[in-house]
Amino acid sequence: MKGCRKFVVCIGLGMLAAGADAQSQDQMQKLASLGVNLAGSNARIASDVCQIDKARIDAYKEASHKQFANDANFAVDWAAGWQKAQVTVTGYAQMKNRDPAGYERQKAATCSDLEKKLG
Repeated sequence: MKGCRKFVVCIGLGMLAAGADAQSQDQMQKLASLGVNLAGSNARIASDVCQIDKARIDAYKEASHKQFANDANFAVDWAAGWQKAQVTVTGYAQMKNRDPAGYERQKAATCSDLEKKLG
């Protein structure tokens, strides 16, 4: 009976460890997905607002793909981030018409940050 209990405890601990590992993997996938999404958004803003050339955007995308290699849905997550940034791009266009000086200040700060991110 004692051997059986030890076996059951060992099996239970093994299942908990496997479950924790699966949960950890799931959390890592979610974090990678969020990172790719953000990178796609950054790329869209860098392209449309900051006028950063396509070659640099492509290099940033490739670097992001390497950084988030564990994201099984990289292309989908990148595209989703790119699309989500449309709201920000539209906001910048509206600000440019409504408050040109504010637009230039905000654009300068944003583009400076994105220049650093894109390397």
